[in-house]
Amino acid sequence: MKPFARINLSFAALRRGILVSSLALAAVTFFGGCDRWQRSVEVRKQAAHDGLTARKTFLSAALPESERSAVPEDFYAYEGLRDWFRMPLVFPYQLEAIDSTLSFNLVRYNGTASVRDPNKSSENVRDGSSPMTTLSHLSFDRTMLLFKKEGVDEYGIFSFLEGGFVSFATEAELWTSAQGRGFSGPKRLIPVATVFDNYWAFRKPWLFASTPKATTEVSK
Repeated sequence: MKPFARINLSFAALRRGILVSSLALAAVTFFGGCDRWQRSVEVRKQAAHDGLTARKTFLSAALPESERSAVPEDFYAYEGLRDWFRMPLVFPYQLEAIDSTLSFNLVRYNGTASVRDPNKSSENVRDGSSPMTTLSHLSFDRTMLLFKKEGVDEYGIFSFLEGGFVSFATEAELWTSAQGRGFSGPKRLIPVATVFDNYWAFRKPWLFASTPKATTEVSK
């Protein structure tokens, strides 16, 4: 064989070797990436499952054990669709918003239709004869919801057990009353958008930890 022919064959073999190695590396990278992606999907699924289980356990603990099985699974697990947002509280109460999560309305699930159909299954919670004003900040435990109304310096407590309101002119009055009622939730009012994001990101806890001083955390 001529020298140049041997050189050409050597280069051809080298190119084939490089090609085979490149394909092998690409395959390893691809399948390794798929494996990592699959593991990350499983981790997210498990986090979602654990998060929803923790929230369901927390929220349903306020109900008599005989009533817990009657709560639709979607009540705890459905976040809304497109520009309609929802977040469950203690059954049958939930928060709903349209277009933006900066403020929410407190509504009651009436059980006449699926949670996924708010036009038929949701009723505004009323403060006297009027629908409740939208909320911008809140805190809650298993017995009551503390809130600040959107755009005004008005505050209130809503009892999940009694379904009634108490209104306050100042935040200081709100916290004094909440303390007297045995409120055990976070000791500050949290932007509803933050609570909503934390709930559906399955963060633990989705409500911020209690702080010694009662303050309203204003959205930036």
